[in-house]
Amino acid sequence: MNPITKRDIKILCIFWLIWSFFAALWGFKQQYIGLEPAELRWLAAGAEKQHILWGQLRSFSFYSDAGQFGSEMAGVTLLCLIFFFETNSWFYRLLFAVLAVITFWGFAVSGTRGALFVILAGFPAYFGLKRNPVHIIRGLMVALPVFCILMFTHIGDSVYQIWRIRSALHPTEDASFLVRLENQQKLKNFLKDKPFGAGIGTSSGAGQRFSPNYFAAQIPTDSWYVQIWIETGFVGLTIYLLMLLGFMFIGTFKVWQLKDPWVTTIMIALLAEFAGICVVSYTNPILGQFPTSTILFINSFLFTTCDRWDTKKQVA
Repeated sequence: MNPITKRDIKILCIFWLIWSFFAALWGFKQQYIGLEPAELRWLAAGAEKQHILWGQLRSFSFYSDAGQFGSEMAGVTLLCLIFFFETNSWFYRLLFAVLAVITFWGFAVSGTRGALFVILAGFPAYFGLKRNPVHIIRGLMVALPVFCILMFTHIGDSVYQIWRIRSALHPTEDASFLVRLENQQKLKNFLKDKPFGAGIGTSSGAGQRFSPNYFAAQIPTDSWYVQIWIETGFVGLTIYLLMLLGFMFIGTFKVWQLKDPWVTTIMIALLAEFAGICVVSYTNPILGQFPTSTILFINSFLFTTCDRWDTKKQVA
């Protein structure tokens, strides 16, 4: 047996940040310098419809698509912000601040508006897990001005990426969001007598490939939870959501028992990012896509068993 150590967790986080840094740089290269021939061929094969909107490229870096790239960048931005607030070293604070800016702009050039909710959901989760008024006040001093500028002003609208991020905060004014609601109403009527759904592989890409004439395959899911709802019905979706909530409940309980400051910081960051990705998966199928799905469920067994790395209790 080769047990996981604190050093292994540290290495995982370091490689995750390094990978994300280079992913952001490649996204910038696509946006500001140009695409590689293989990337142009991929767009021409059909991906152009989702990745070039109003003449603007949605950078996808070396991920499967822009939605996956944007959500990953938003998740790592959240991690860097948490590490920024948790460290006492000015060197590391500067390092995490720079990384947060780089990955946030990586999220911006992806054009994935919904990924903003990784941060909007993950940051409050961090506050709740900390249960520390000082940290809450410091975090709000940073988060509220940015949120208010995006929500209530038009500052920066001349920059396409900022305008697109801002539009995520006004979903009722967005035609694509209203179409999603219409599609979900159609699916509700279709599934009302199917408590266990239409069957695995009947929706999204698999449905279009193997049963293209089936009703479920013709409705865009646009969401991981909608896809699960179609394929496994209300029963399957309920079980799945309870599983995710169970991870977060157990993780919260375990984190609140920790005494080791380093383990506490890492596990709070992983748990907050997990909560943010779970929220954003309503708008994108992120939870079912590599590499996010892999890293997320690795993180889930880390924070649900985090007490094994805690400081040992002193025996009197």
